[in-house]
Amino acid sequence: MSTIILDIVKLEKPIMVSLKNKKQYDPEDSQYKRLLAENGENESDLEVCPYAIHLADASGCTMFDPHPTLESAIEWIRENLFQDHVYIDGNFRENKSELEERLGCKIPDEKIYGWKERIALEKSVESYLTVSEAAKMTGYTTARIRQLCIAGKIMAVKKSFGWLIPAAELEKLKRKK
Repeated sequence: MSTIILDIVKLEKPIMVSLKNKKQYDPEDSQYKRLLAENGENESDLEVCPYAIHLADASGCTMFDPHPTLESAIEWIRENLFQDHVYIDGNFRENKSELEERLGCKIPDEKIYGWKERIALEKSVESYLTVSEAAKMTGYTTARIRQLCIAGKIMAVKKSFGWLIPAAELEKLKRKK
């Protein structure tokens, strides 16, 4: 499963992490002292982690990986980024050079999550139309175009931003009208 690095964040409330077993503790939790005692921990066994790497898996589950310093978070990314299953969030694309500067290394486009799909779409986008464009060209309403896409009456690709309809499919619509 893919791991996607979303961001490095400075936490409002630092997370306390056990140096022994990497368990995380929240000092503001009413059960904090009890949990420490149950796990045989002392506050002196804990490391204050004011930074975290915000991570997600391909299904969208997110988590925070705590770090004691910004440098340790950057080092974790540097060490893990080039593993097969680790990617940078596609939103980093605009800030890629800034991130490369912080990491001290180049980030290949292939390590940006969604890069392959985005490139394929960009290469073929001129032959696809949005629902609005298809409606204007055919005289159908946008609602009717969406209905046809959902029903499978015209070939279309569902993306997070809406439907994309191959230009060739418009001929079918023009003939039906």
